[in-house]
Amino acid sequence: MIGILGGGQLGRMLALAGYPLGLSFRFLDPSPEACAGQVGELVVGEFLDEGALLRFAEGLALVTYEFENVPVEAARRLEGRLPLYPPAKALEGAQDRLREKTFFQGLGVPTPPFHPVDGPEDLEEGLKRVGLPALLKTRRGGYDGKGQALVRTEEEALEALKALGGRGLILEGFVPFDREVSLLAVRGRTGEVAFYPLVENRHRGGILRLSLAPAPGASEALQKKAEAYALRAMEALDYVGVLALEFFQVGEERLFNEMAPRVHNSGHWTIEGAETSQFENHLRAVLGLPLGSTAPRGQSAMVNLIGEKPPFAEVLKVEGAHLHWYGKAVRPGRKVGHITLRRDGLEALEEGLARLSRLVSELPWEGPLKQEARLFLSRARGLRGPHTEDLFARRVYIGPEDVHVENYPRRPLAVFNPGAVLEGEVVHLFPRLVFEYYSYASAIGHATLPLKDLLAGRIPKPLPVRILLYPTELFEAVRGCEDARAHRREGGYALFYTGVGKLGDARNTDSKEVFTAILSLAEFDEAFQLKRKAPIRIGLSGEETGLALYLPTKNATFLEGDHVLLRPSLSGLPDLCWRGRLDPKTLKAYDLRPVLAPEAFEYKVGWSTNALRLPDGTYLVAYHGILRHDLSYRHGFMRLSPEGRPLGLSHYLLAPQGLAECYGDRPLTLYGNGLLLHGEELVFVGGVGDYAIGVFTAPLEEVLKRVVPL
Repeated sequence: MIGILGGGQLGRMLALAGYPLGLSFRFLDPSPEACAGQVGELVVGEFLDEGALLRFAEGLALVTYEFENVPVEAARRLEGRLPLYPPAKALEGAQDRLREKTFFQGLGVPTPPFHPVDGPEDLEEGLKRVGLPALLKTRRGGYDGKGQALVRTEEEALEALKALGGRGLILEGFVPFDREVSLLAVRGRTGEVAFYPLVENRHRGGILRLSLAPAPGASEALQKKAEAYALRAMEALDYVGVLALEFFQVGEERLFNEMAPRVHNSGHWTIEGAETSQFENHLRAVLGLPLGSTAPRGQSAMVNLIGEKPPFAEVLKVEGAHLHWYGKAVRPGRKVGHITLRRDGLEALEEGLARLSRLVSELPWEGPLKQEARLFLSRARGLRGPHTEDLFARRVYIGPEDVHVENYPRRPLAVFNPGAVLEGEVVHLFPRLVFEYYSYASAIGHATLPLKDLLAGRIPKPLPVRILLYPTELFEAVRGCEDARAHRREGGYALFYTGVGKLGDARNTDSKEVFTAILSLAEFDEAFQLKRKAPIRIGLSGEETGLALYLPTKNATFLEGDHVLLRPSLSGLPDLCWRGRLDPKTLKAYDLRPVLAPEAFEYKVGWSTNALRLPDGTYLVAYHGILRHDLSYRHGFMRLSPEGRPLGLSHYLLAPQGLAECYGDRPLTLYGNGLLLHGEELVFVGGVGDYAIGVFTAPLEEVLKRVVPL
C-alpha cells in the first residue's frame, strides 16, 4: 500500500493511475471531505498529530505527497520509519521562496533578482538592488497567486509590506517575460531520468487556466537547457519522483521561478496526451520500476475548471475532449476539474478549443475580453445621442448596370460596399460583387478612375471591373468575400474583408445554412497579384507562438504600423468597437481594448471605413450605428491617436435619405467602406441599399468641428 500526504485531486489522480499497477492507497488529510477519499482509504487528522501519523503509516510500503505545504516535520517523522519520496529536504526547499531561489542560484540556474525582506530597512535596500516594478511575496505558504503583491512605487511597496505582515518576505524583480513554461522531470530510485516536453501555461488571477503541450514554438535548445537545469536540481537533492519546474521565457533564456516537488497541475495533459502519464511515472519512480515513455501523443491543451461545472454531455461531444471531475463541491475560485483536449496538430487543437470556449467561461481568450467589455459598457455609454446632422453632399451612385466585369462572363446583380485607396489623383475602388440572389457568394473586384471624374459623376459607361478576390478557401466557401477596407501598404495593397465559410462549429456540417463570418486579410503586390489571404485570430499577447481563438470579427482598418481597429463579436454581449495590434506574420490580433459602445437607441456599432491619417498625425474614422427604431445605418466620426486611443467623437453626420438610399436590397442602409481626403474635402465611399456604390463629400473642417474632444 502506498501512503500519500494530502487528499486533494493530485492524490486522487495518483491513485487512479496506480490501480492498473495493482497498487492500493491511503491518504492523510485534515478534511473528512478530501476528494481522494472517494478512491482510497482516508485517515482524517492533522499532519503533525502523532496518533494520526501512526494510523496512517501502519502497513505502508512507502510514502509520497501531493501537496508541498505539508509540514516538513511530519515528513521527517515518517522518513524515520519508512521510505519517503521525494526526500524531505526537497519539500523543505520548496516551502521557502528565499531558500528555493538561493538553491537554484547556487546551481548556476538563472533567476530574477531577489532580496530577503524582514522590515522597512530590508525593503529599502531590496528596492535599490531589485528595482521597480517588483513583486513582494511571503517566503512561505503562498500558492495560486496568494501571498504576493505587485508594487510599482515605493509607496505601494510600503503598503504591501504592511499587508503581508512585515516579515518573512522576499522581494523579486518583475520579469516582462514572453510566456511562462514548465518542465516536468522524473527521476527513479536508480538515477534513471526522463523529461516531458516543455509546456506553455496561461494564468489569470494567479491561477493556472490553460496549458499547451508541447509548448508551441519551443526550440530543442530551450528544451535541453531546461532539462539540464532540472537534472542539476534532482542530482543535488537525490530526488526521486516527478519534479515540476516553472520558468519565465525571455527570448532564448529561461529564468527559474519556482519548483513543485510533486506531480503538477501543468502535467494533467499527460493522462491522455503522453505515452505515460506523470502520475504513473511518479509511482514507477518511487517504487523503483522502469520509467515509461514521456513522448507526447499529438498536441494537447489542458483547461482548468475553476468554480464552474460545464455541461458534461456538450463537452464530451467535442472530438478529442476528456473530462476529469474531482468530486468537489463547486465554489468560486476552486479547482473542481479539468478538460484535456488532444488533437493531431495545432490547427485542429485551435478548432477544438474554439468549441470548448462556448462551454467553459474560463478559457483565457474570450473570458478577459468579455470582462473588459462589461467594464467598458458600465462606464462608456451616454456619450452620444440619436441626433443626426447630415453634412454630406451626394456626388454619384454607381449601380450594377454601370459596370462590366472583364474577367468573368456574368453580369452582376449588385455592386456595392467598396473599399477605396487614393494614389495621387487616381482612386482605386474594391467593390463587393454579387451575381446570384438565390444562393449568392460575393467576390471583391477592382476598378480605377481619376478622383475628379468620380466626384463629378463622369463614370465610364461601362466602368471596367476585374475580380480580385473570390472564394477559394474553406473559411470563405459558403458566401464568399465581403466588404473590403483597402490600404496602400509597403510593397502593394492590403484588404481587410469578411470571409463567410466554415470555421469552428460550422466545419461540422456541409450545410450552406451554417457558416461563420470572420475577419480576413488579403495582401497583393504592386500588380495586384494575390500574395496571401487568411483569417484573423484573436489572442492575448503578441508572441508568435501560442494559440488564438477564431472569433466572429469584422470592420477592420489599419492605423499606424501594426495598430488596428476591429470589431470582434462576443457571445452574450453587444458588438463594440475595439482597437488592438496585429502580428503581421501570424495574423493574430492582440492587446485588444474597447473604444466605442452602442447607446441605448442602437442595436450595435461598428467601424465604417478605413482610418484616414490627418495632417497632424491623428486619424479620422467613421463609425456606424444601427438604430432600434428603424434599423437604419447612420454614421458619425471618431478621431484617434496613431495607436487607436480615442481623442474625439461626433454625433451622426450621415444618414440614408431619398428613395435611392432608403430602398434597395437592404432598406435604410448606407454602408461605409472608404474614407479619402481630397484637398479640404472629405470623401466617404460606401454602399447604398446593398445594391449600388455611393460617393459622398463634406468639408473636412465642418466634420472636425463636430468631433468633440473626449
